[in-house]
Amino acid sequence: LPKTQLPSLWALTLKQLLATLAWPGERSLSSHEYQAHLAFLNCVASLSSLDSLLGKTNLSQIIQHLSQLCREQIFQPRTKNTPAISVLGLLEATATQLDGVWVMGMNDHTWPPAPRLNALLPAAMQRAAGTPNADHSIQTAFAQSVHARLLRSGKQVIFSWAEKENDKLLRVSPMIAALPVVERLPLTKTFGELCLTETGFDPEILNDATAPAVGDNETVKGGTALFKAQAICPAWGYYQYRLGAKKLETPEDALDASTRGSLVHLALQFFWQDKTSTALHASTNEAHLAQISDAVMLALETFNTEHHELLSPQMLLLEADRLKNLLALWLALELTREAAFSVQHCELRETIDIEGIKVNLTIDRIDRLSDGTLIVMDYKTGSLPSLSDWAEARIKEPQLPIYAAISLQNEPLSAVAFAHVKLGHHAFLGIADNDNLLPSVLTIGNPKLKAFSQTTWQDLMQFWKTQITQIALEIKQGVAGVVFENEDDLKYCEVLPLLRLPERALQFERFKAEQIG
Repeated sequence: LPKTQLPSLWALTLKQLLATLAWPGERSLSSHEYQAHLAFLNCVASLSSLDSLLGKTNLSQIIQHLSQLCREQIFQPRTKNTPAISVLGLLEATATQLDGVWVMGMNDHTWPPAPRLNALLPAAMQRAAGTPNADHSIQTAFAQSVHARLLRSGKQVIFSWAEKENDKLLRVSPMIAALPVVERLPLTKTFGELCLTETGFDPEILNDATAPAVGDNETVKGGTALFKAQAICPAWGYYQYRLGAKKLETPEDALDASTRGSLVHLALQFFWQDKTSTALHASTNEAHLAQISDAVMLALETFNTEHHELLSPQMLLLEADRLKNLLALWLALELTREAAFSVQHCELRETIDIEGIKVNLTIDRIDRLSDGTLIVMDYKTGSLPSLSDWAEARIKEPQLPIYAAISLQNEPLSAVAFAHVKLGHHAFLGIADNDNLLPSVLTIGNPKLKAFSQTTWQDLMQFWKTQITQIALEIKQGVAGVVFENEDDLKYCEVLPLLRLPERALQFERFKAEQIG
């Protein structure tokens, strides 16, 4: 490539580079992707208009200008057979009248907008010439013109403004001060109520949050994920694991996060199987790297054997480099452990019974210490949960508590911990019965564990067993209400649409309005 050339020539060069890379790929684009693709190519083509302004420039500068053009590009894909809702700026005119318009942020400090004089020209000259943004009178006239257009832009137009921001009281814009104030907007009907209205039935509201009890011959699938869902929101556990509702998978051009996490588990399993800390400390760094390489290659071969869609040679190389780097950094942390250990099990599969609910478990790893006690680990390749979740009445991260308090309740357990195997952050997070068993893992009774009322290991195991048993009884009895503490906990809920949270919020608003009325 030339070091410098005109933007119009760079536009042609960039298109040739994209074509050489076979962008945007071999599969057919969806309607939204195709529209975004065209919008991006228009940005590339618009570089040609910068010839006279920039002259000859280098590739780095032209990429900066292209990035700016993309950021400034207002893009909304066209849709068919769906409600057309557009989020527009005040200056974006619509070709046809809309059904309804909601104009937000109508406060006096934002509308009319404050003057913004051009710093490169004399202020008096700008005011005399009446240039845009020159003074308050010009801004007011501009705002009145836009405001008149907004009033005619829809069949129903609503203006809203904020009463306060944090502790600061705000005032309404003078542009809408004369408009009638709506004290309470009419609440719309829920989807269910609309359906009933169209069919002519008189709606009857029933508070039914109980599903059929688990039958004697019914098999409830889900493992520890079922207990997690039930603890967060009983309806989630019922819909997904008893009724079998699932979300549609989103196609990925490369490996998704779940698959990449599975590869990490495989590589760790092959590396740590039958390992001892004594042997690791006696080996050289070169031997460690060779063992890591063997484990990674075996993991990738196993993955390709078990999946229909094989990883390409290029993807295999990329994943091999990623996994080798990840395992080498993790091994460096493991070698700092003070207590000698041997790995007893990797990916141990068991089936246990909790109050009649069969639970299939896969315990990532169990280490045995020199004193005969065990440490149970659960690998995490994403974000780490909060340790305080284990102290709550409804345990939202029940894997390790189930392993420790129920599956291994007859074993001499001394610690449970998440092993956070992630580039940029390698750490153990858990609770131990004794000091110095795992780096940074605190001992039960430590003042830093403020969320835990238990001070002994036996008390903690009993607490976990009691709370998990209670969740199992809920599942067995059919408790399935839409009840949760924090909506953020539903981030990974696959059946979120079935919970109908917007309808519930609407019903709650209506209830409050009736109480006020």
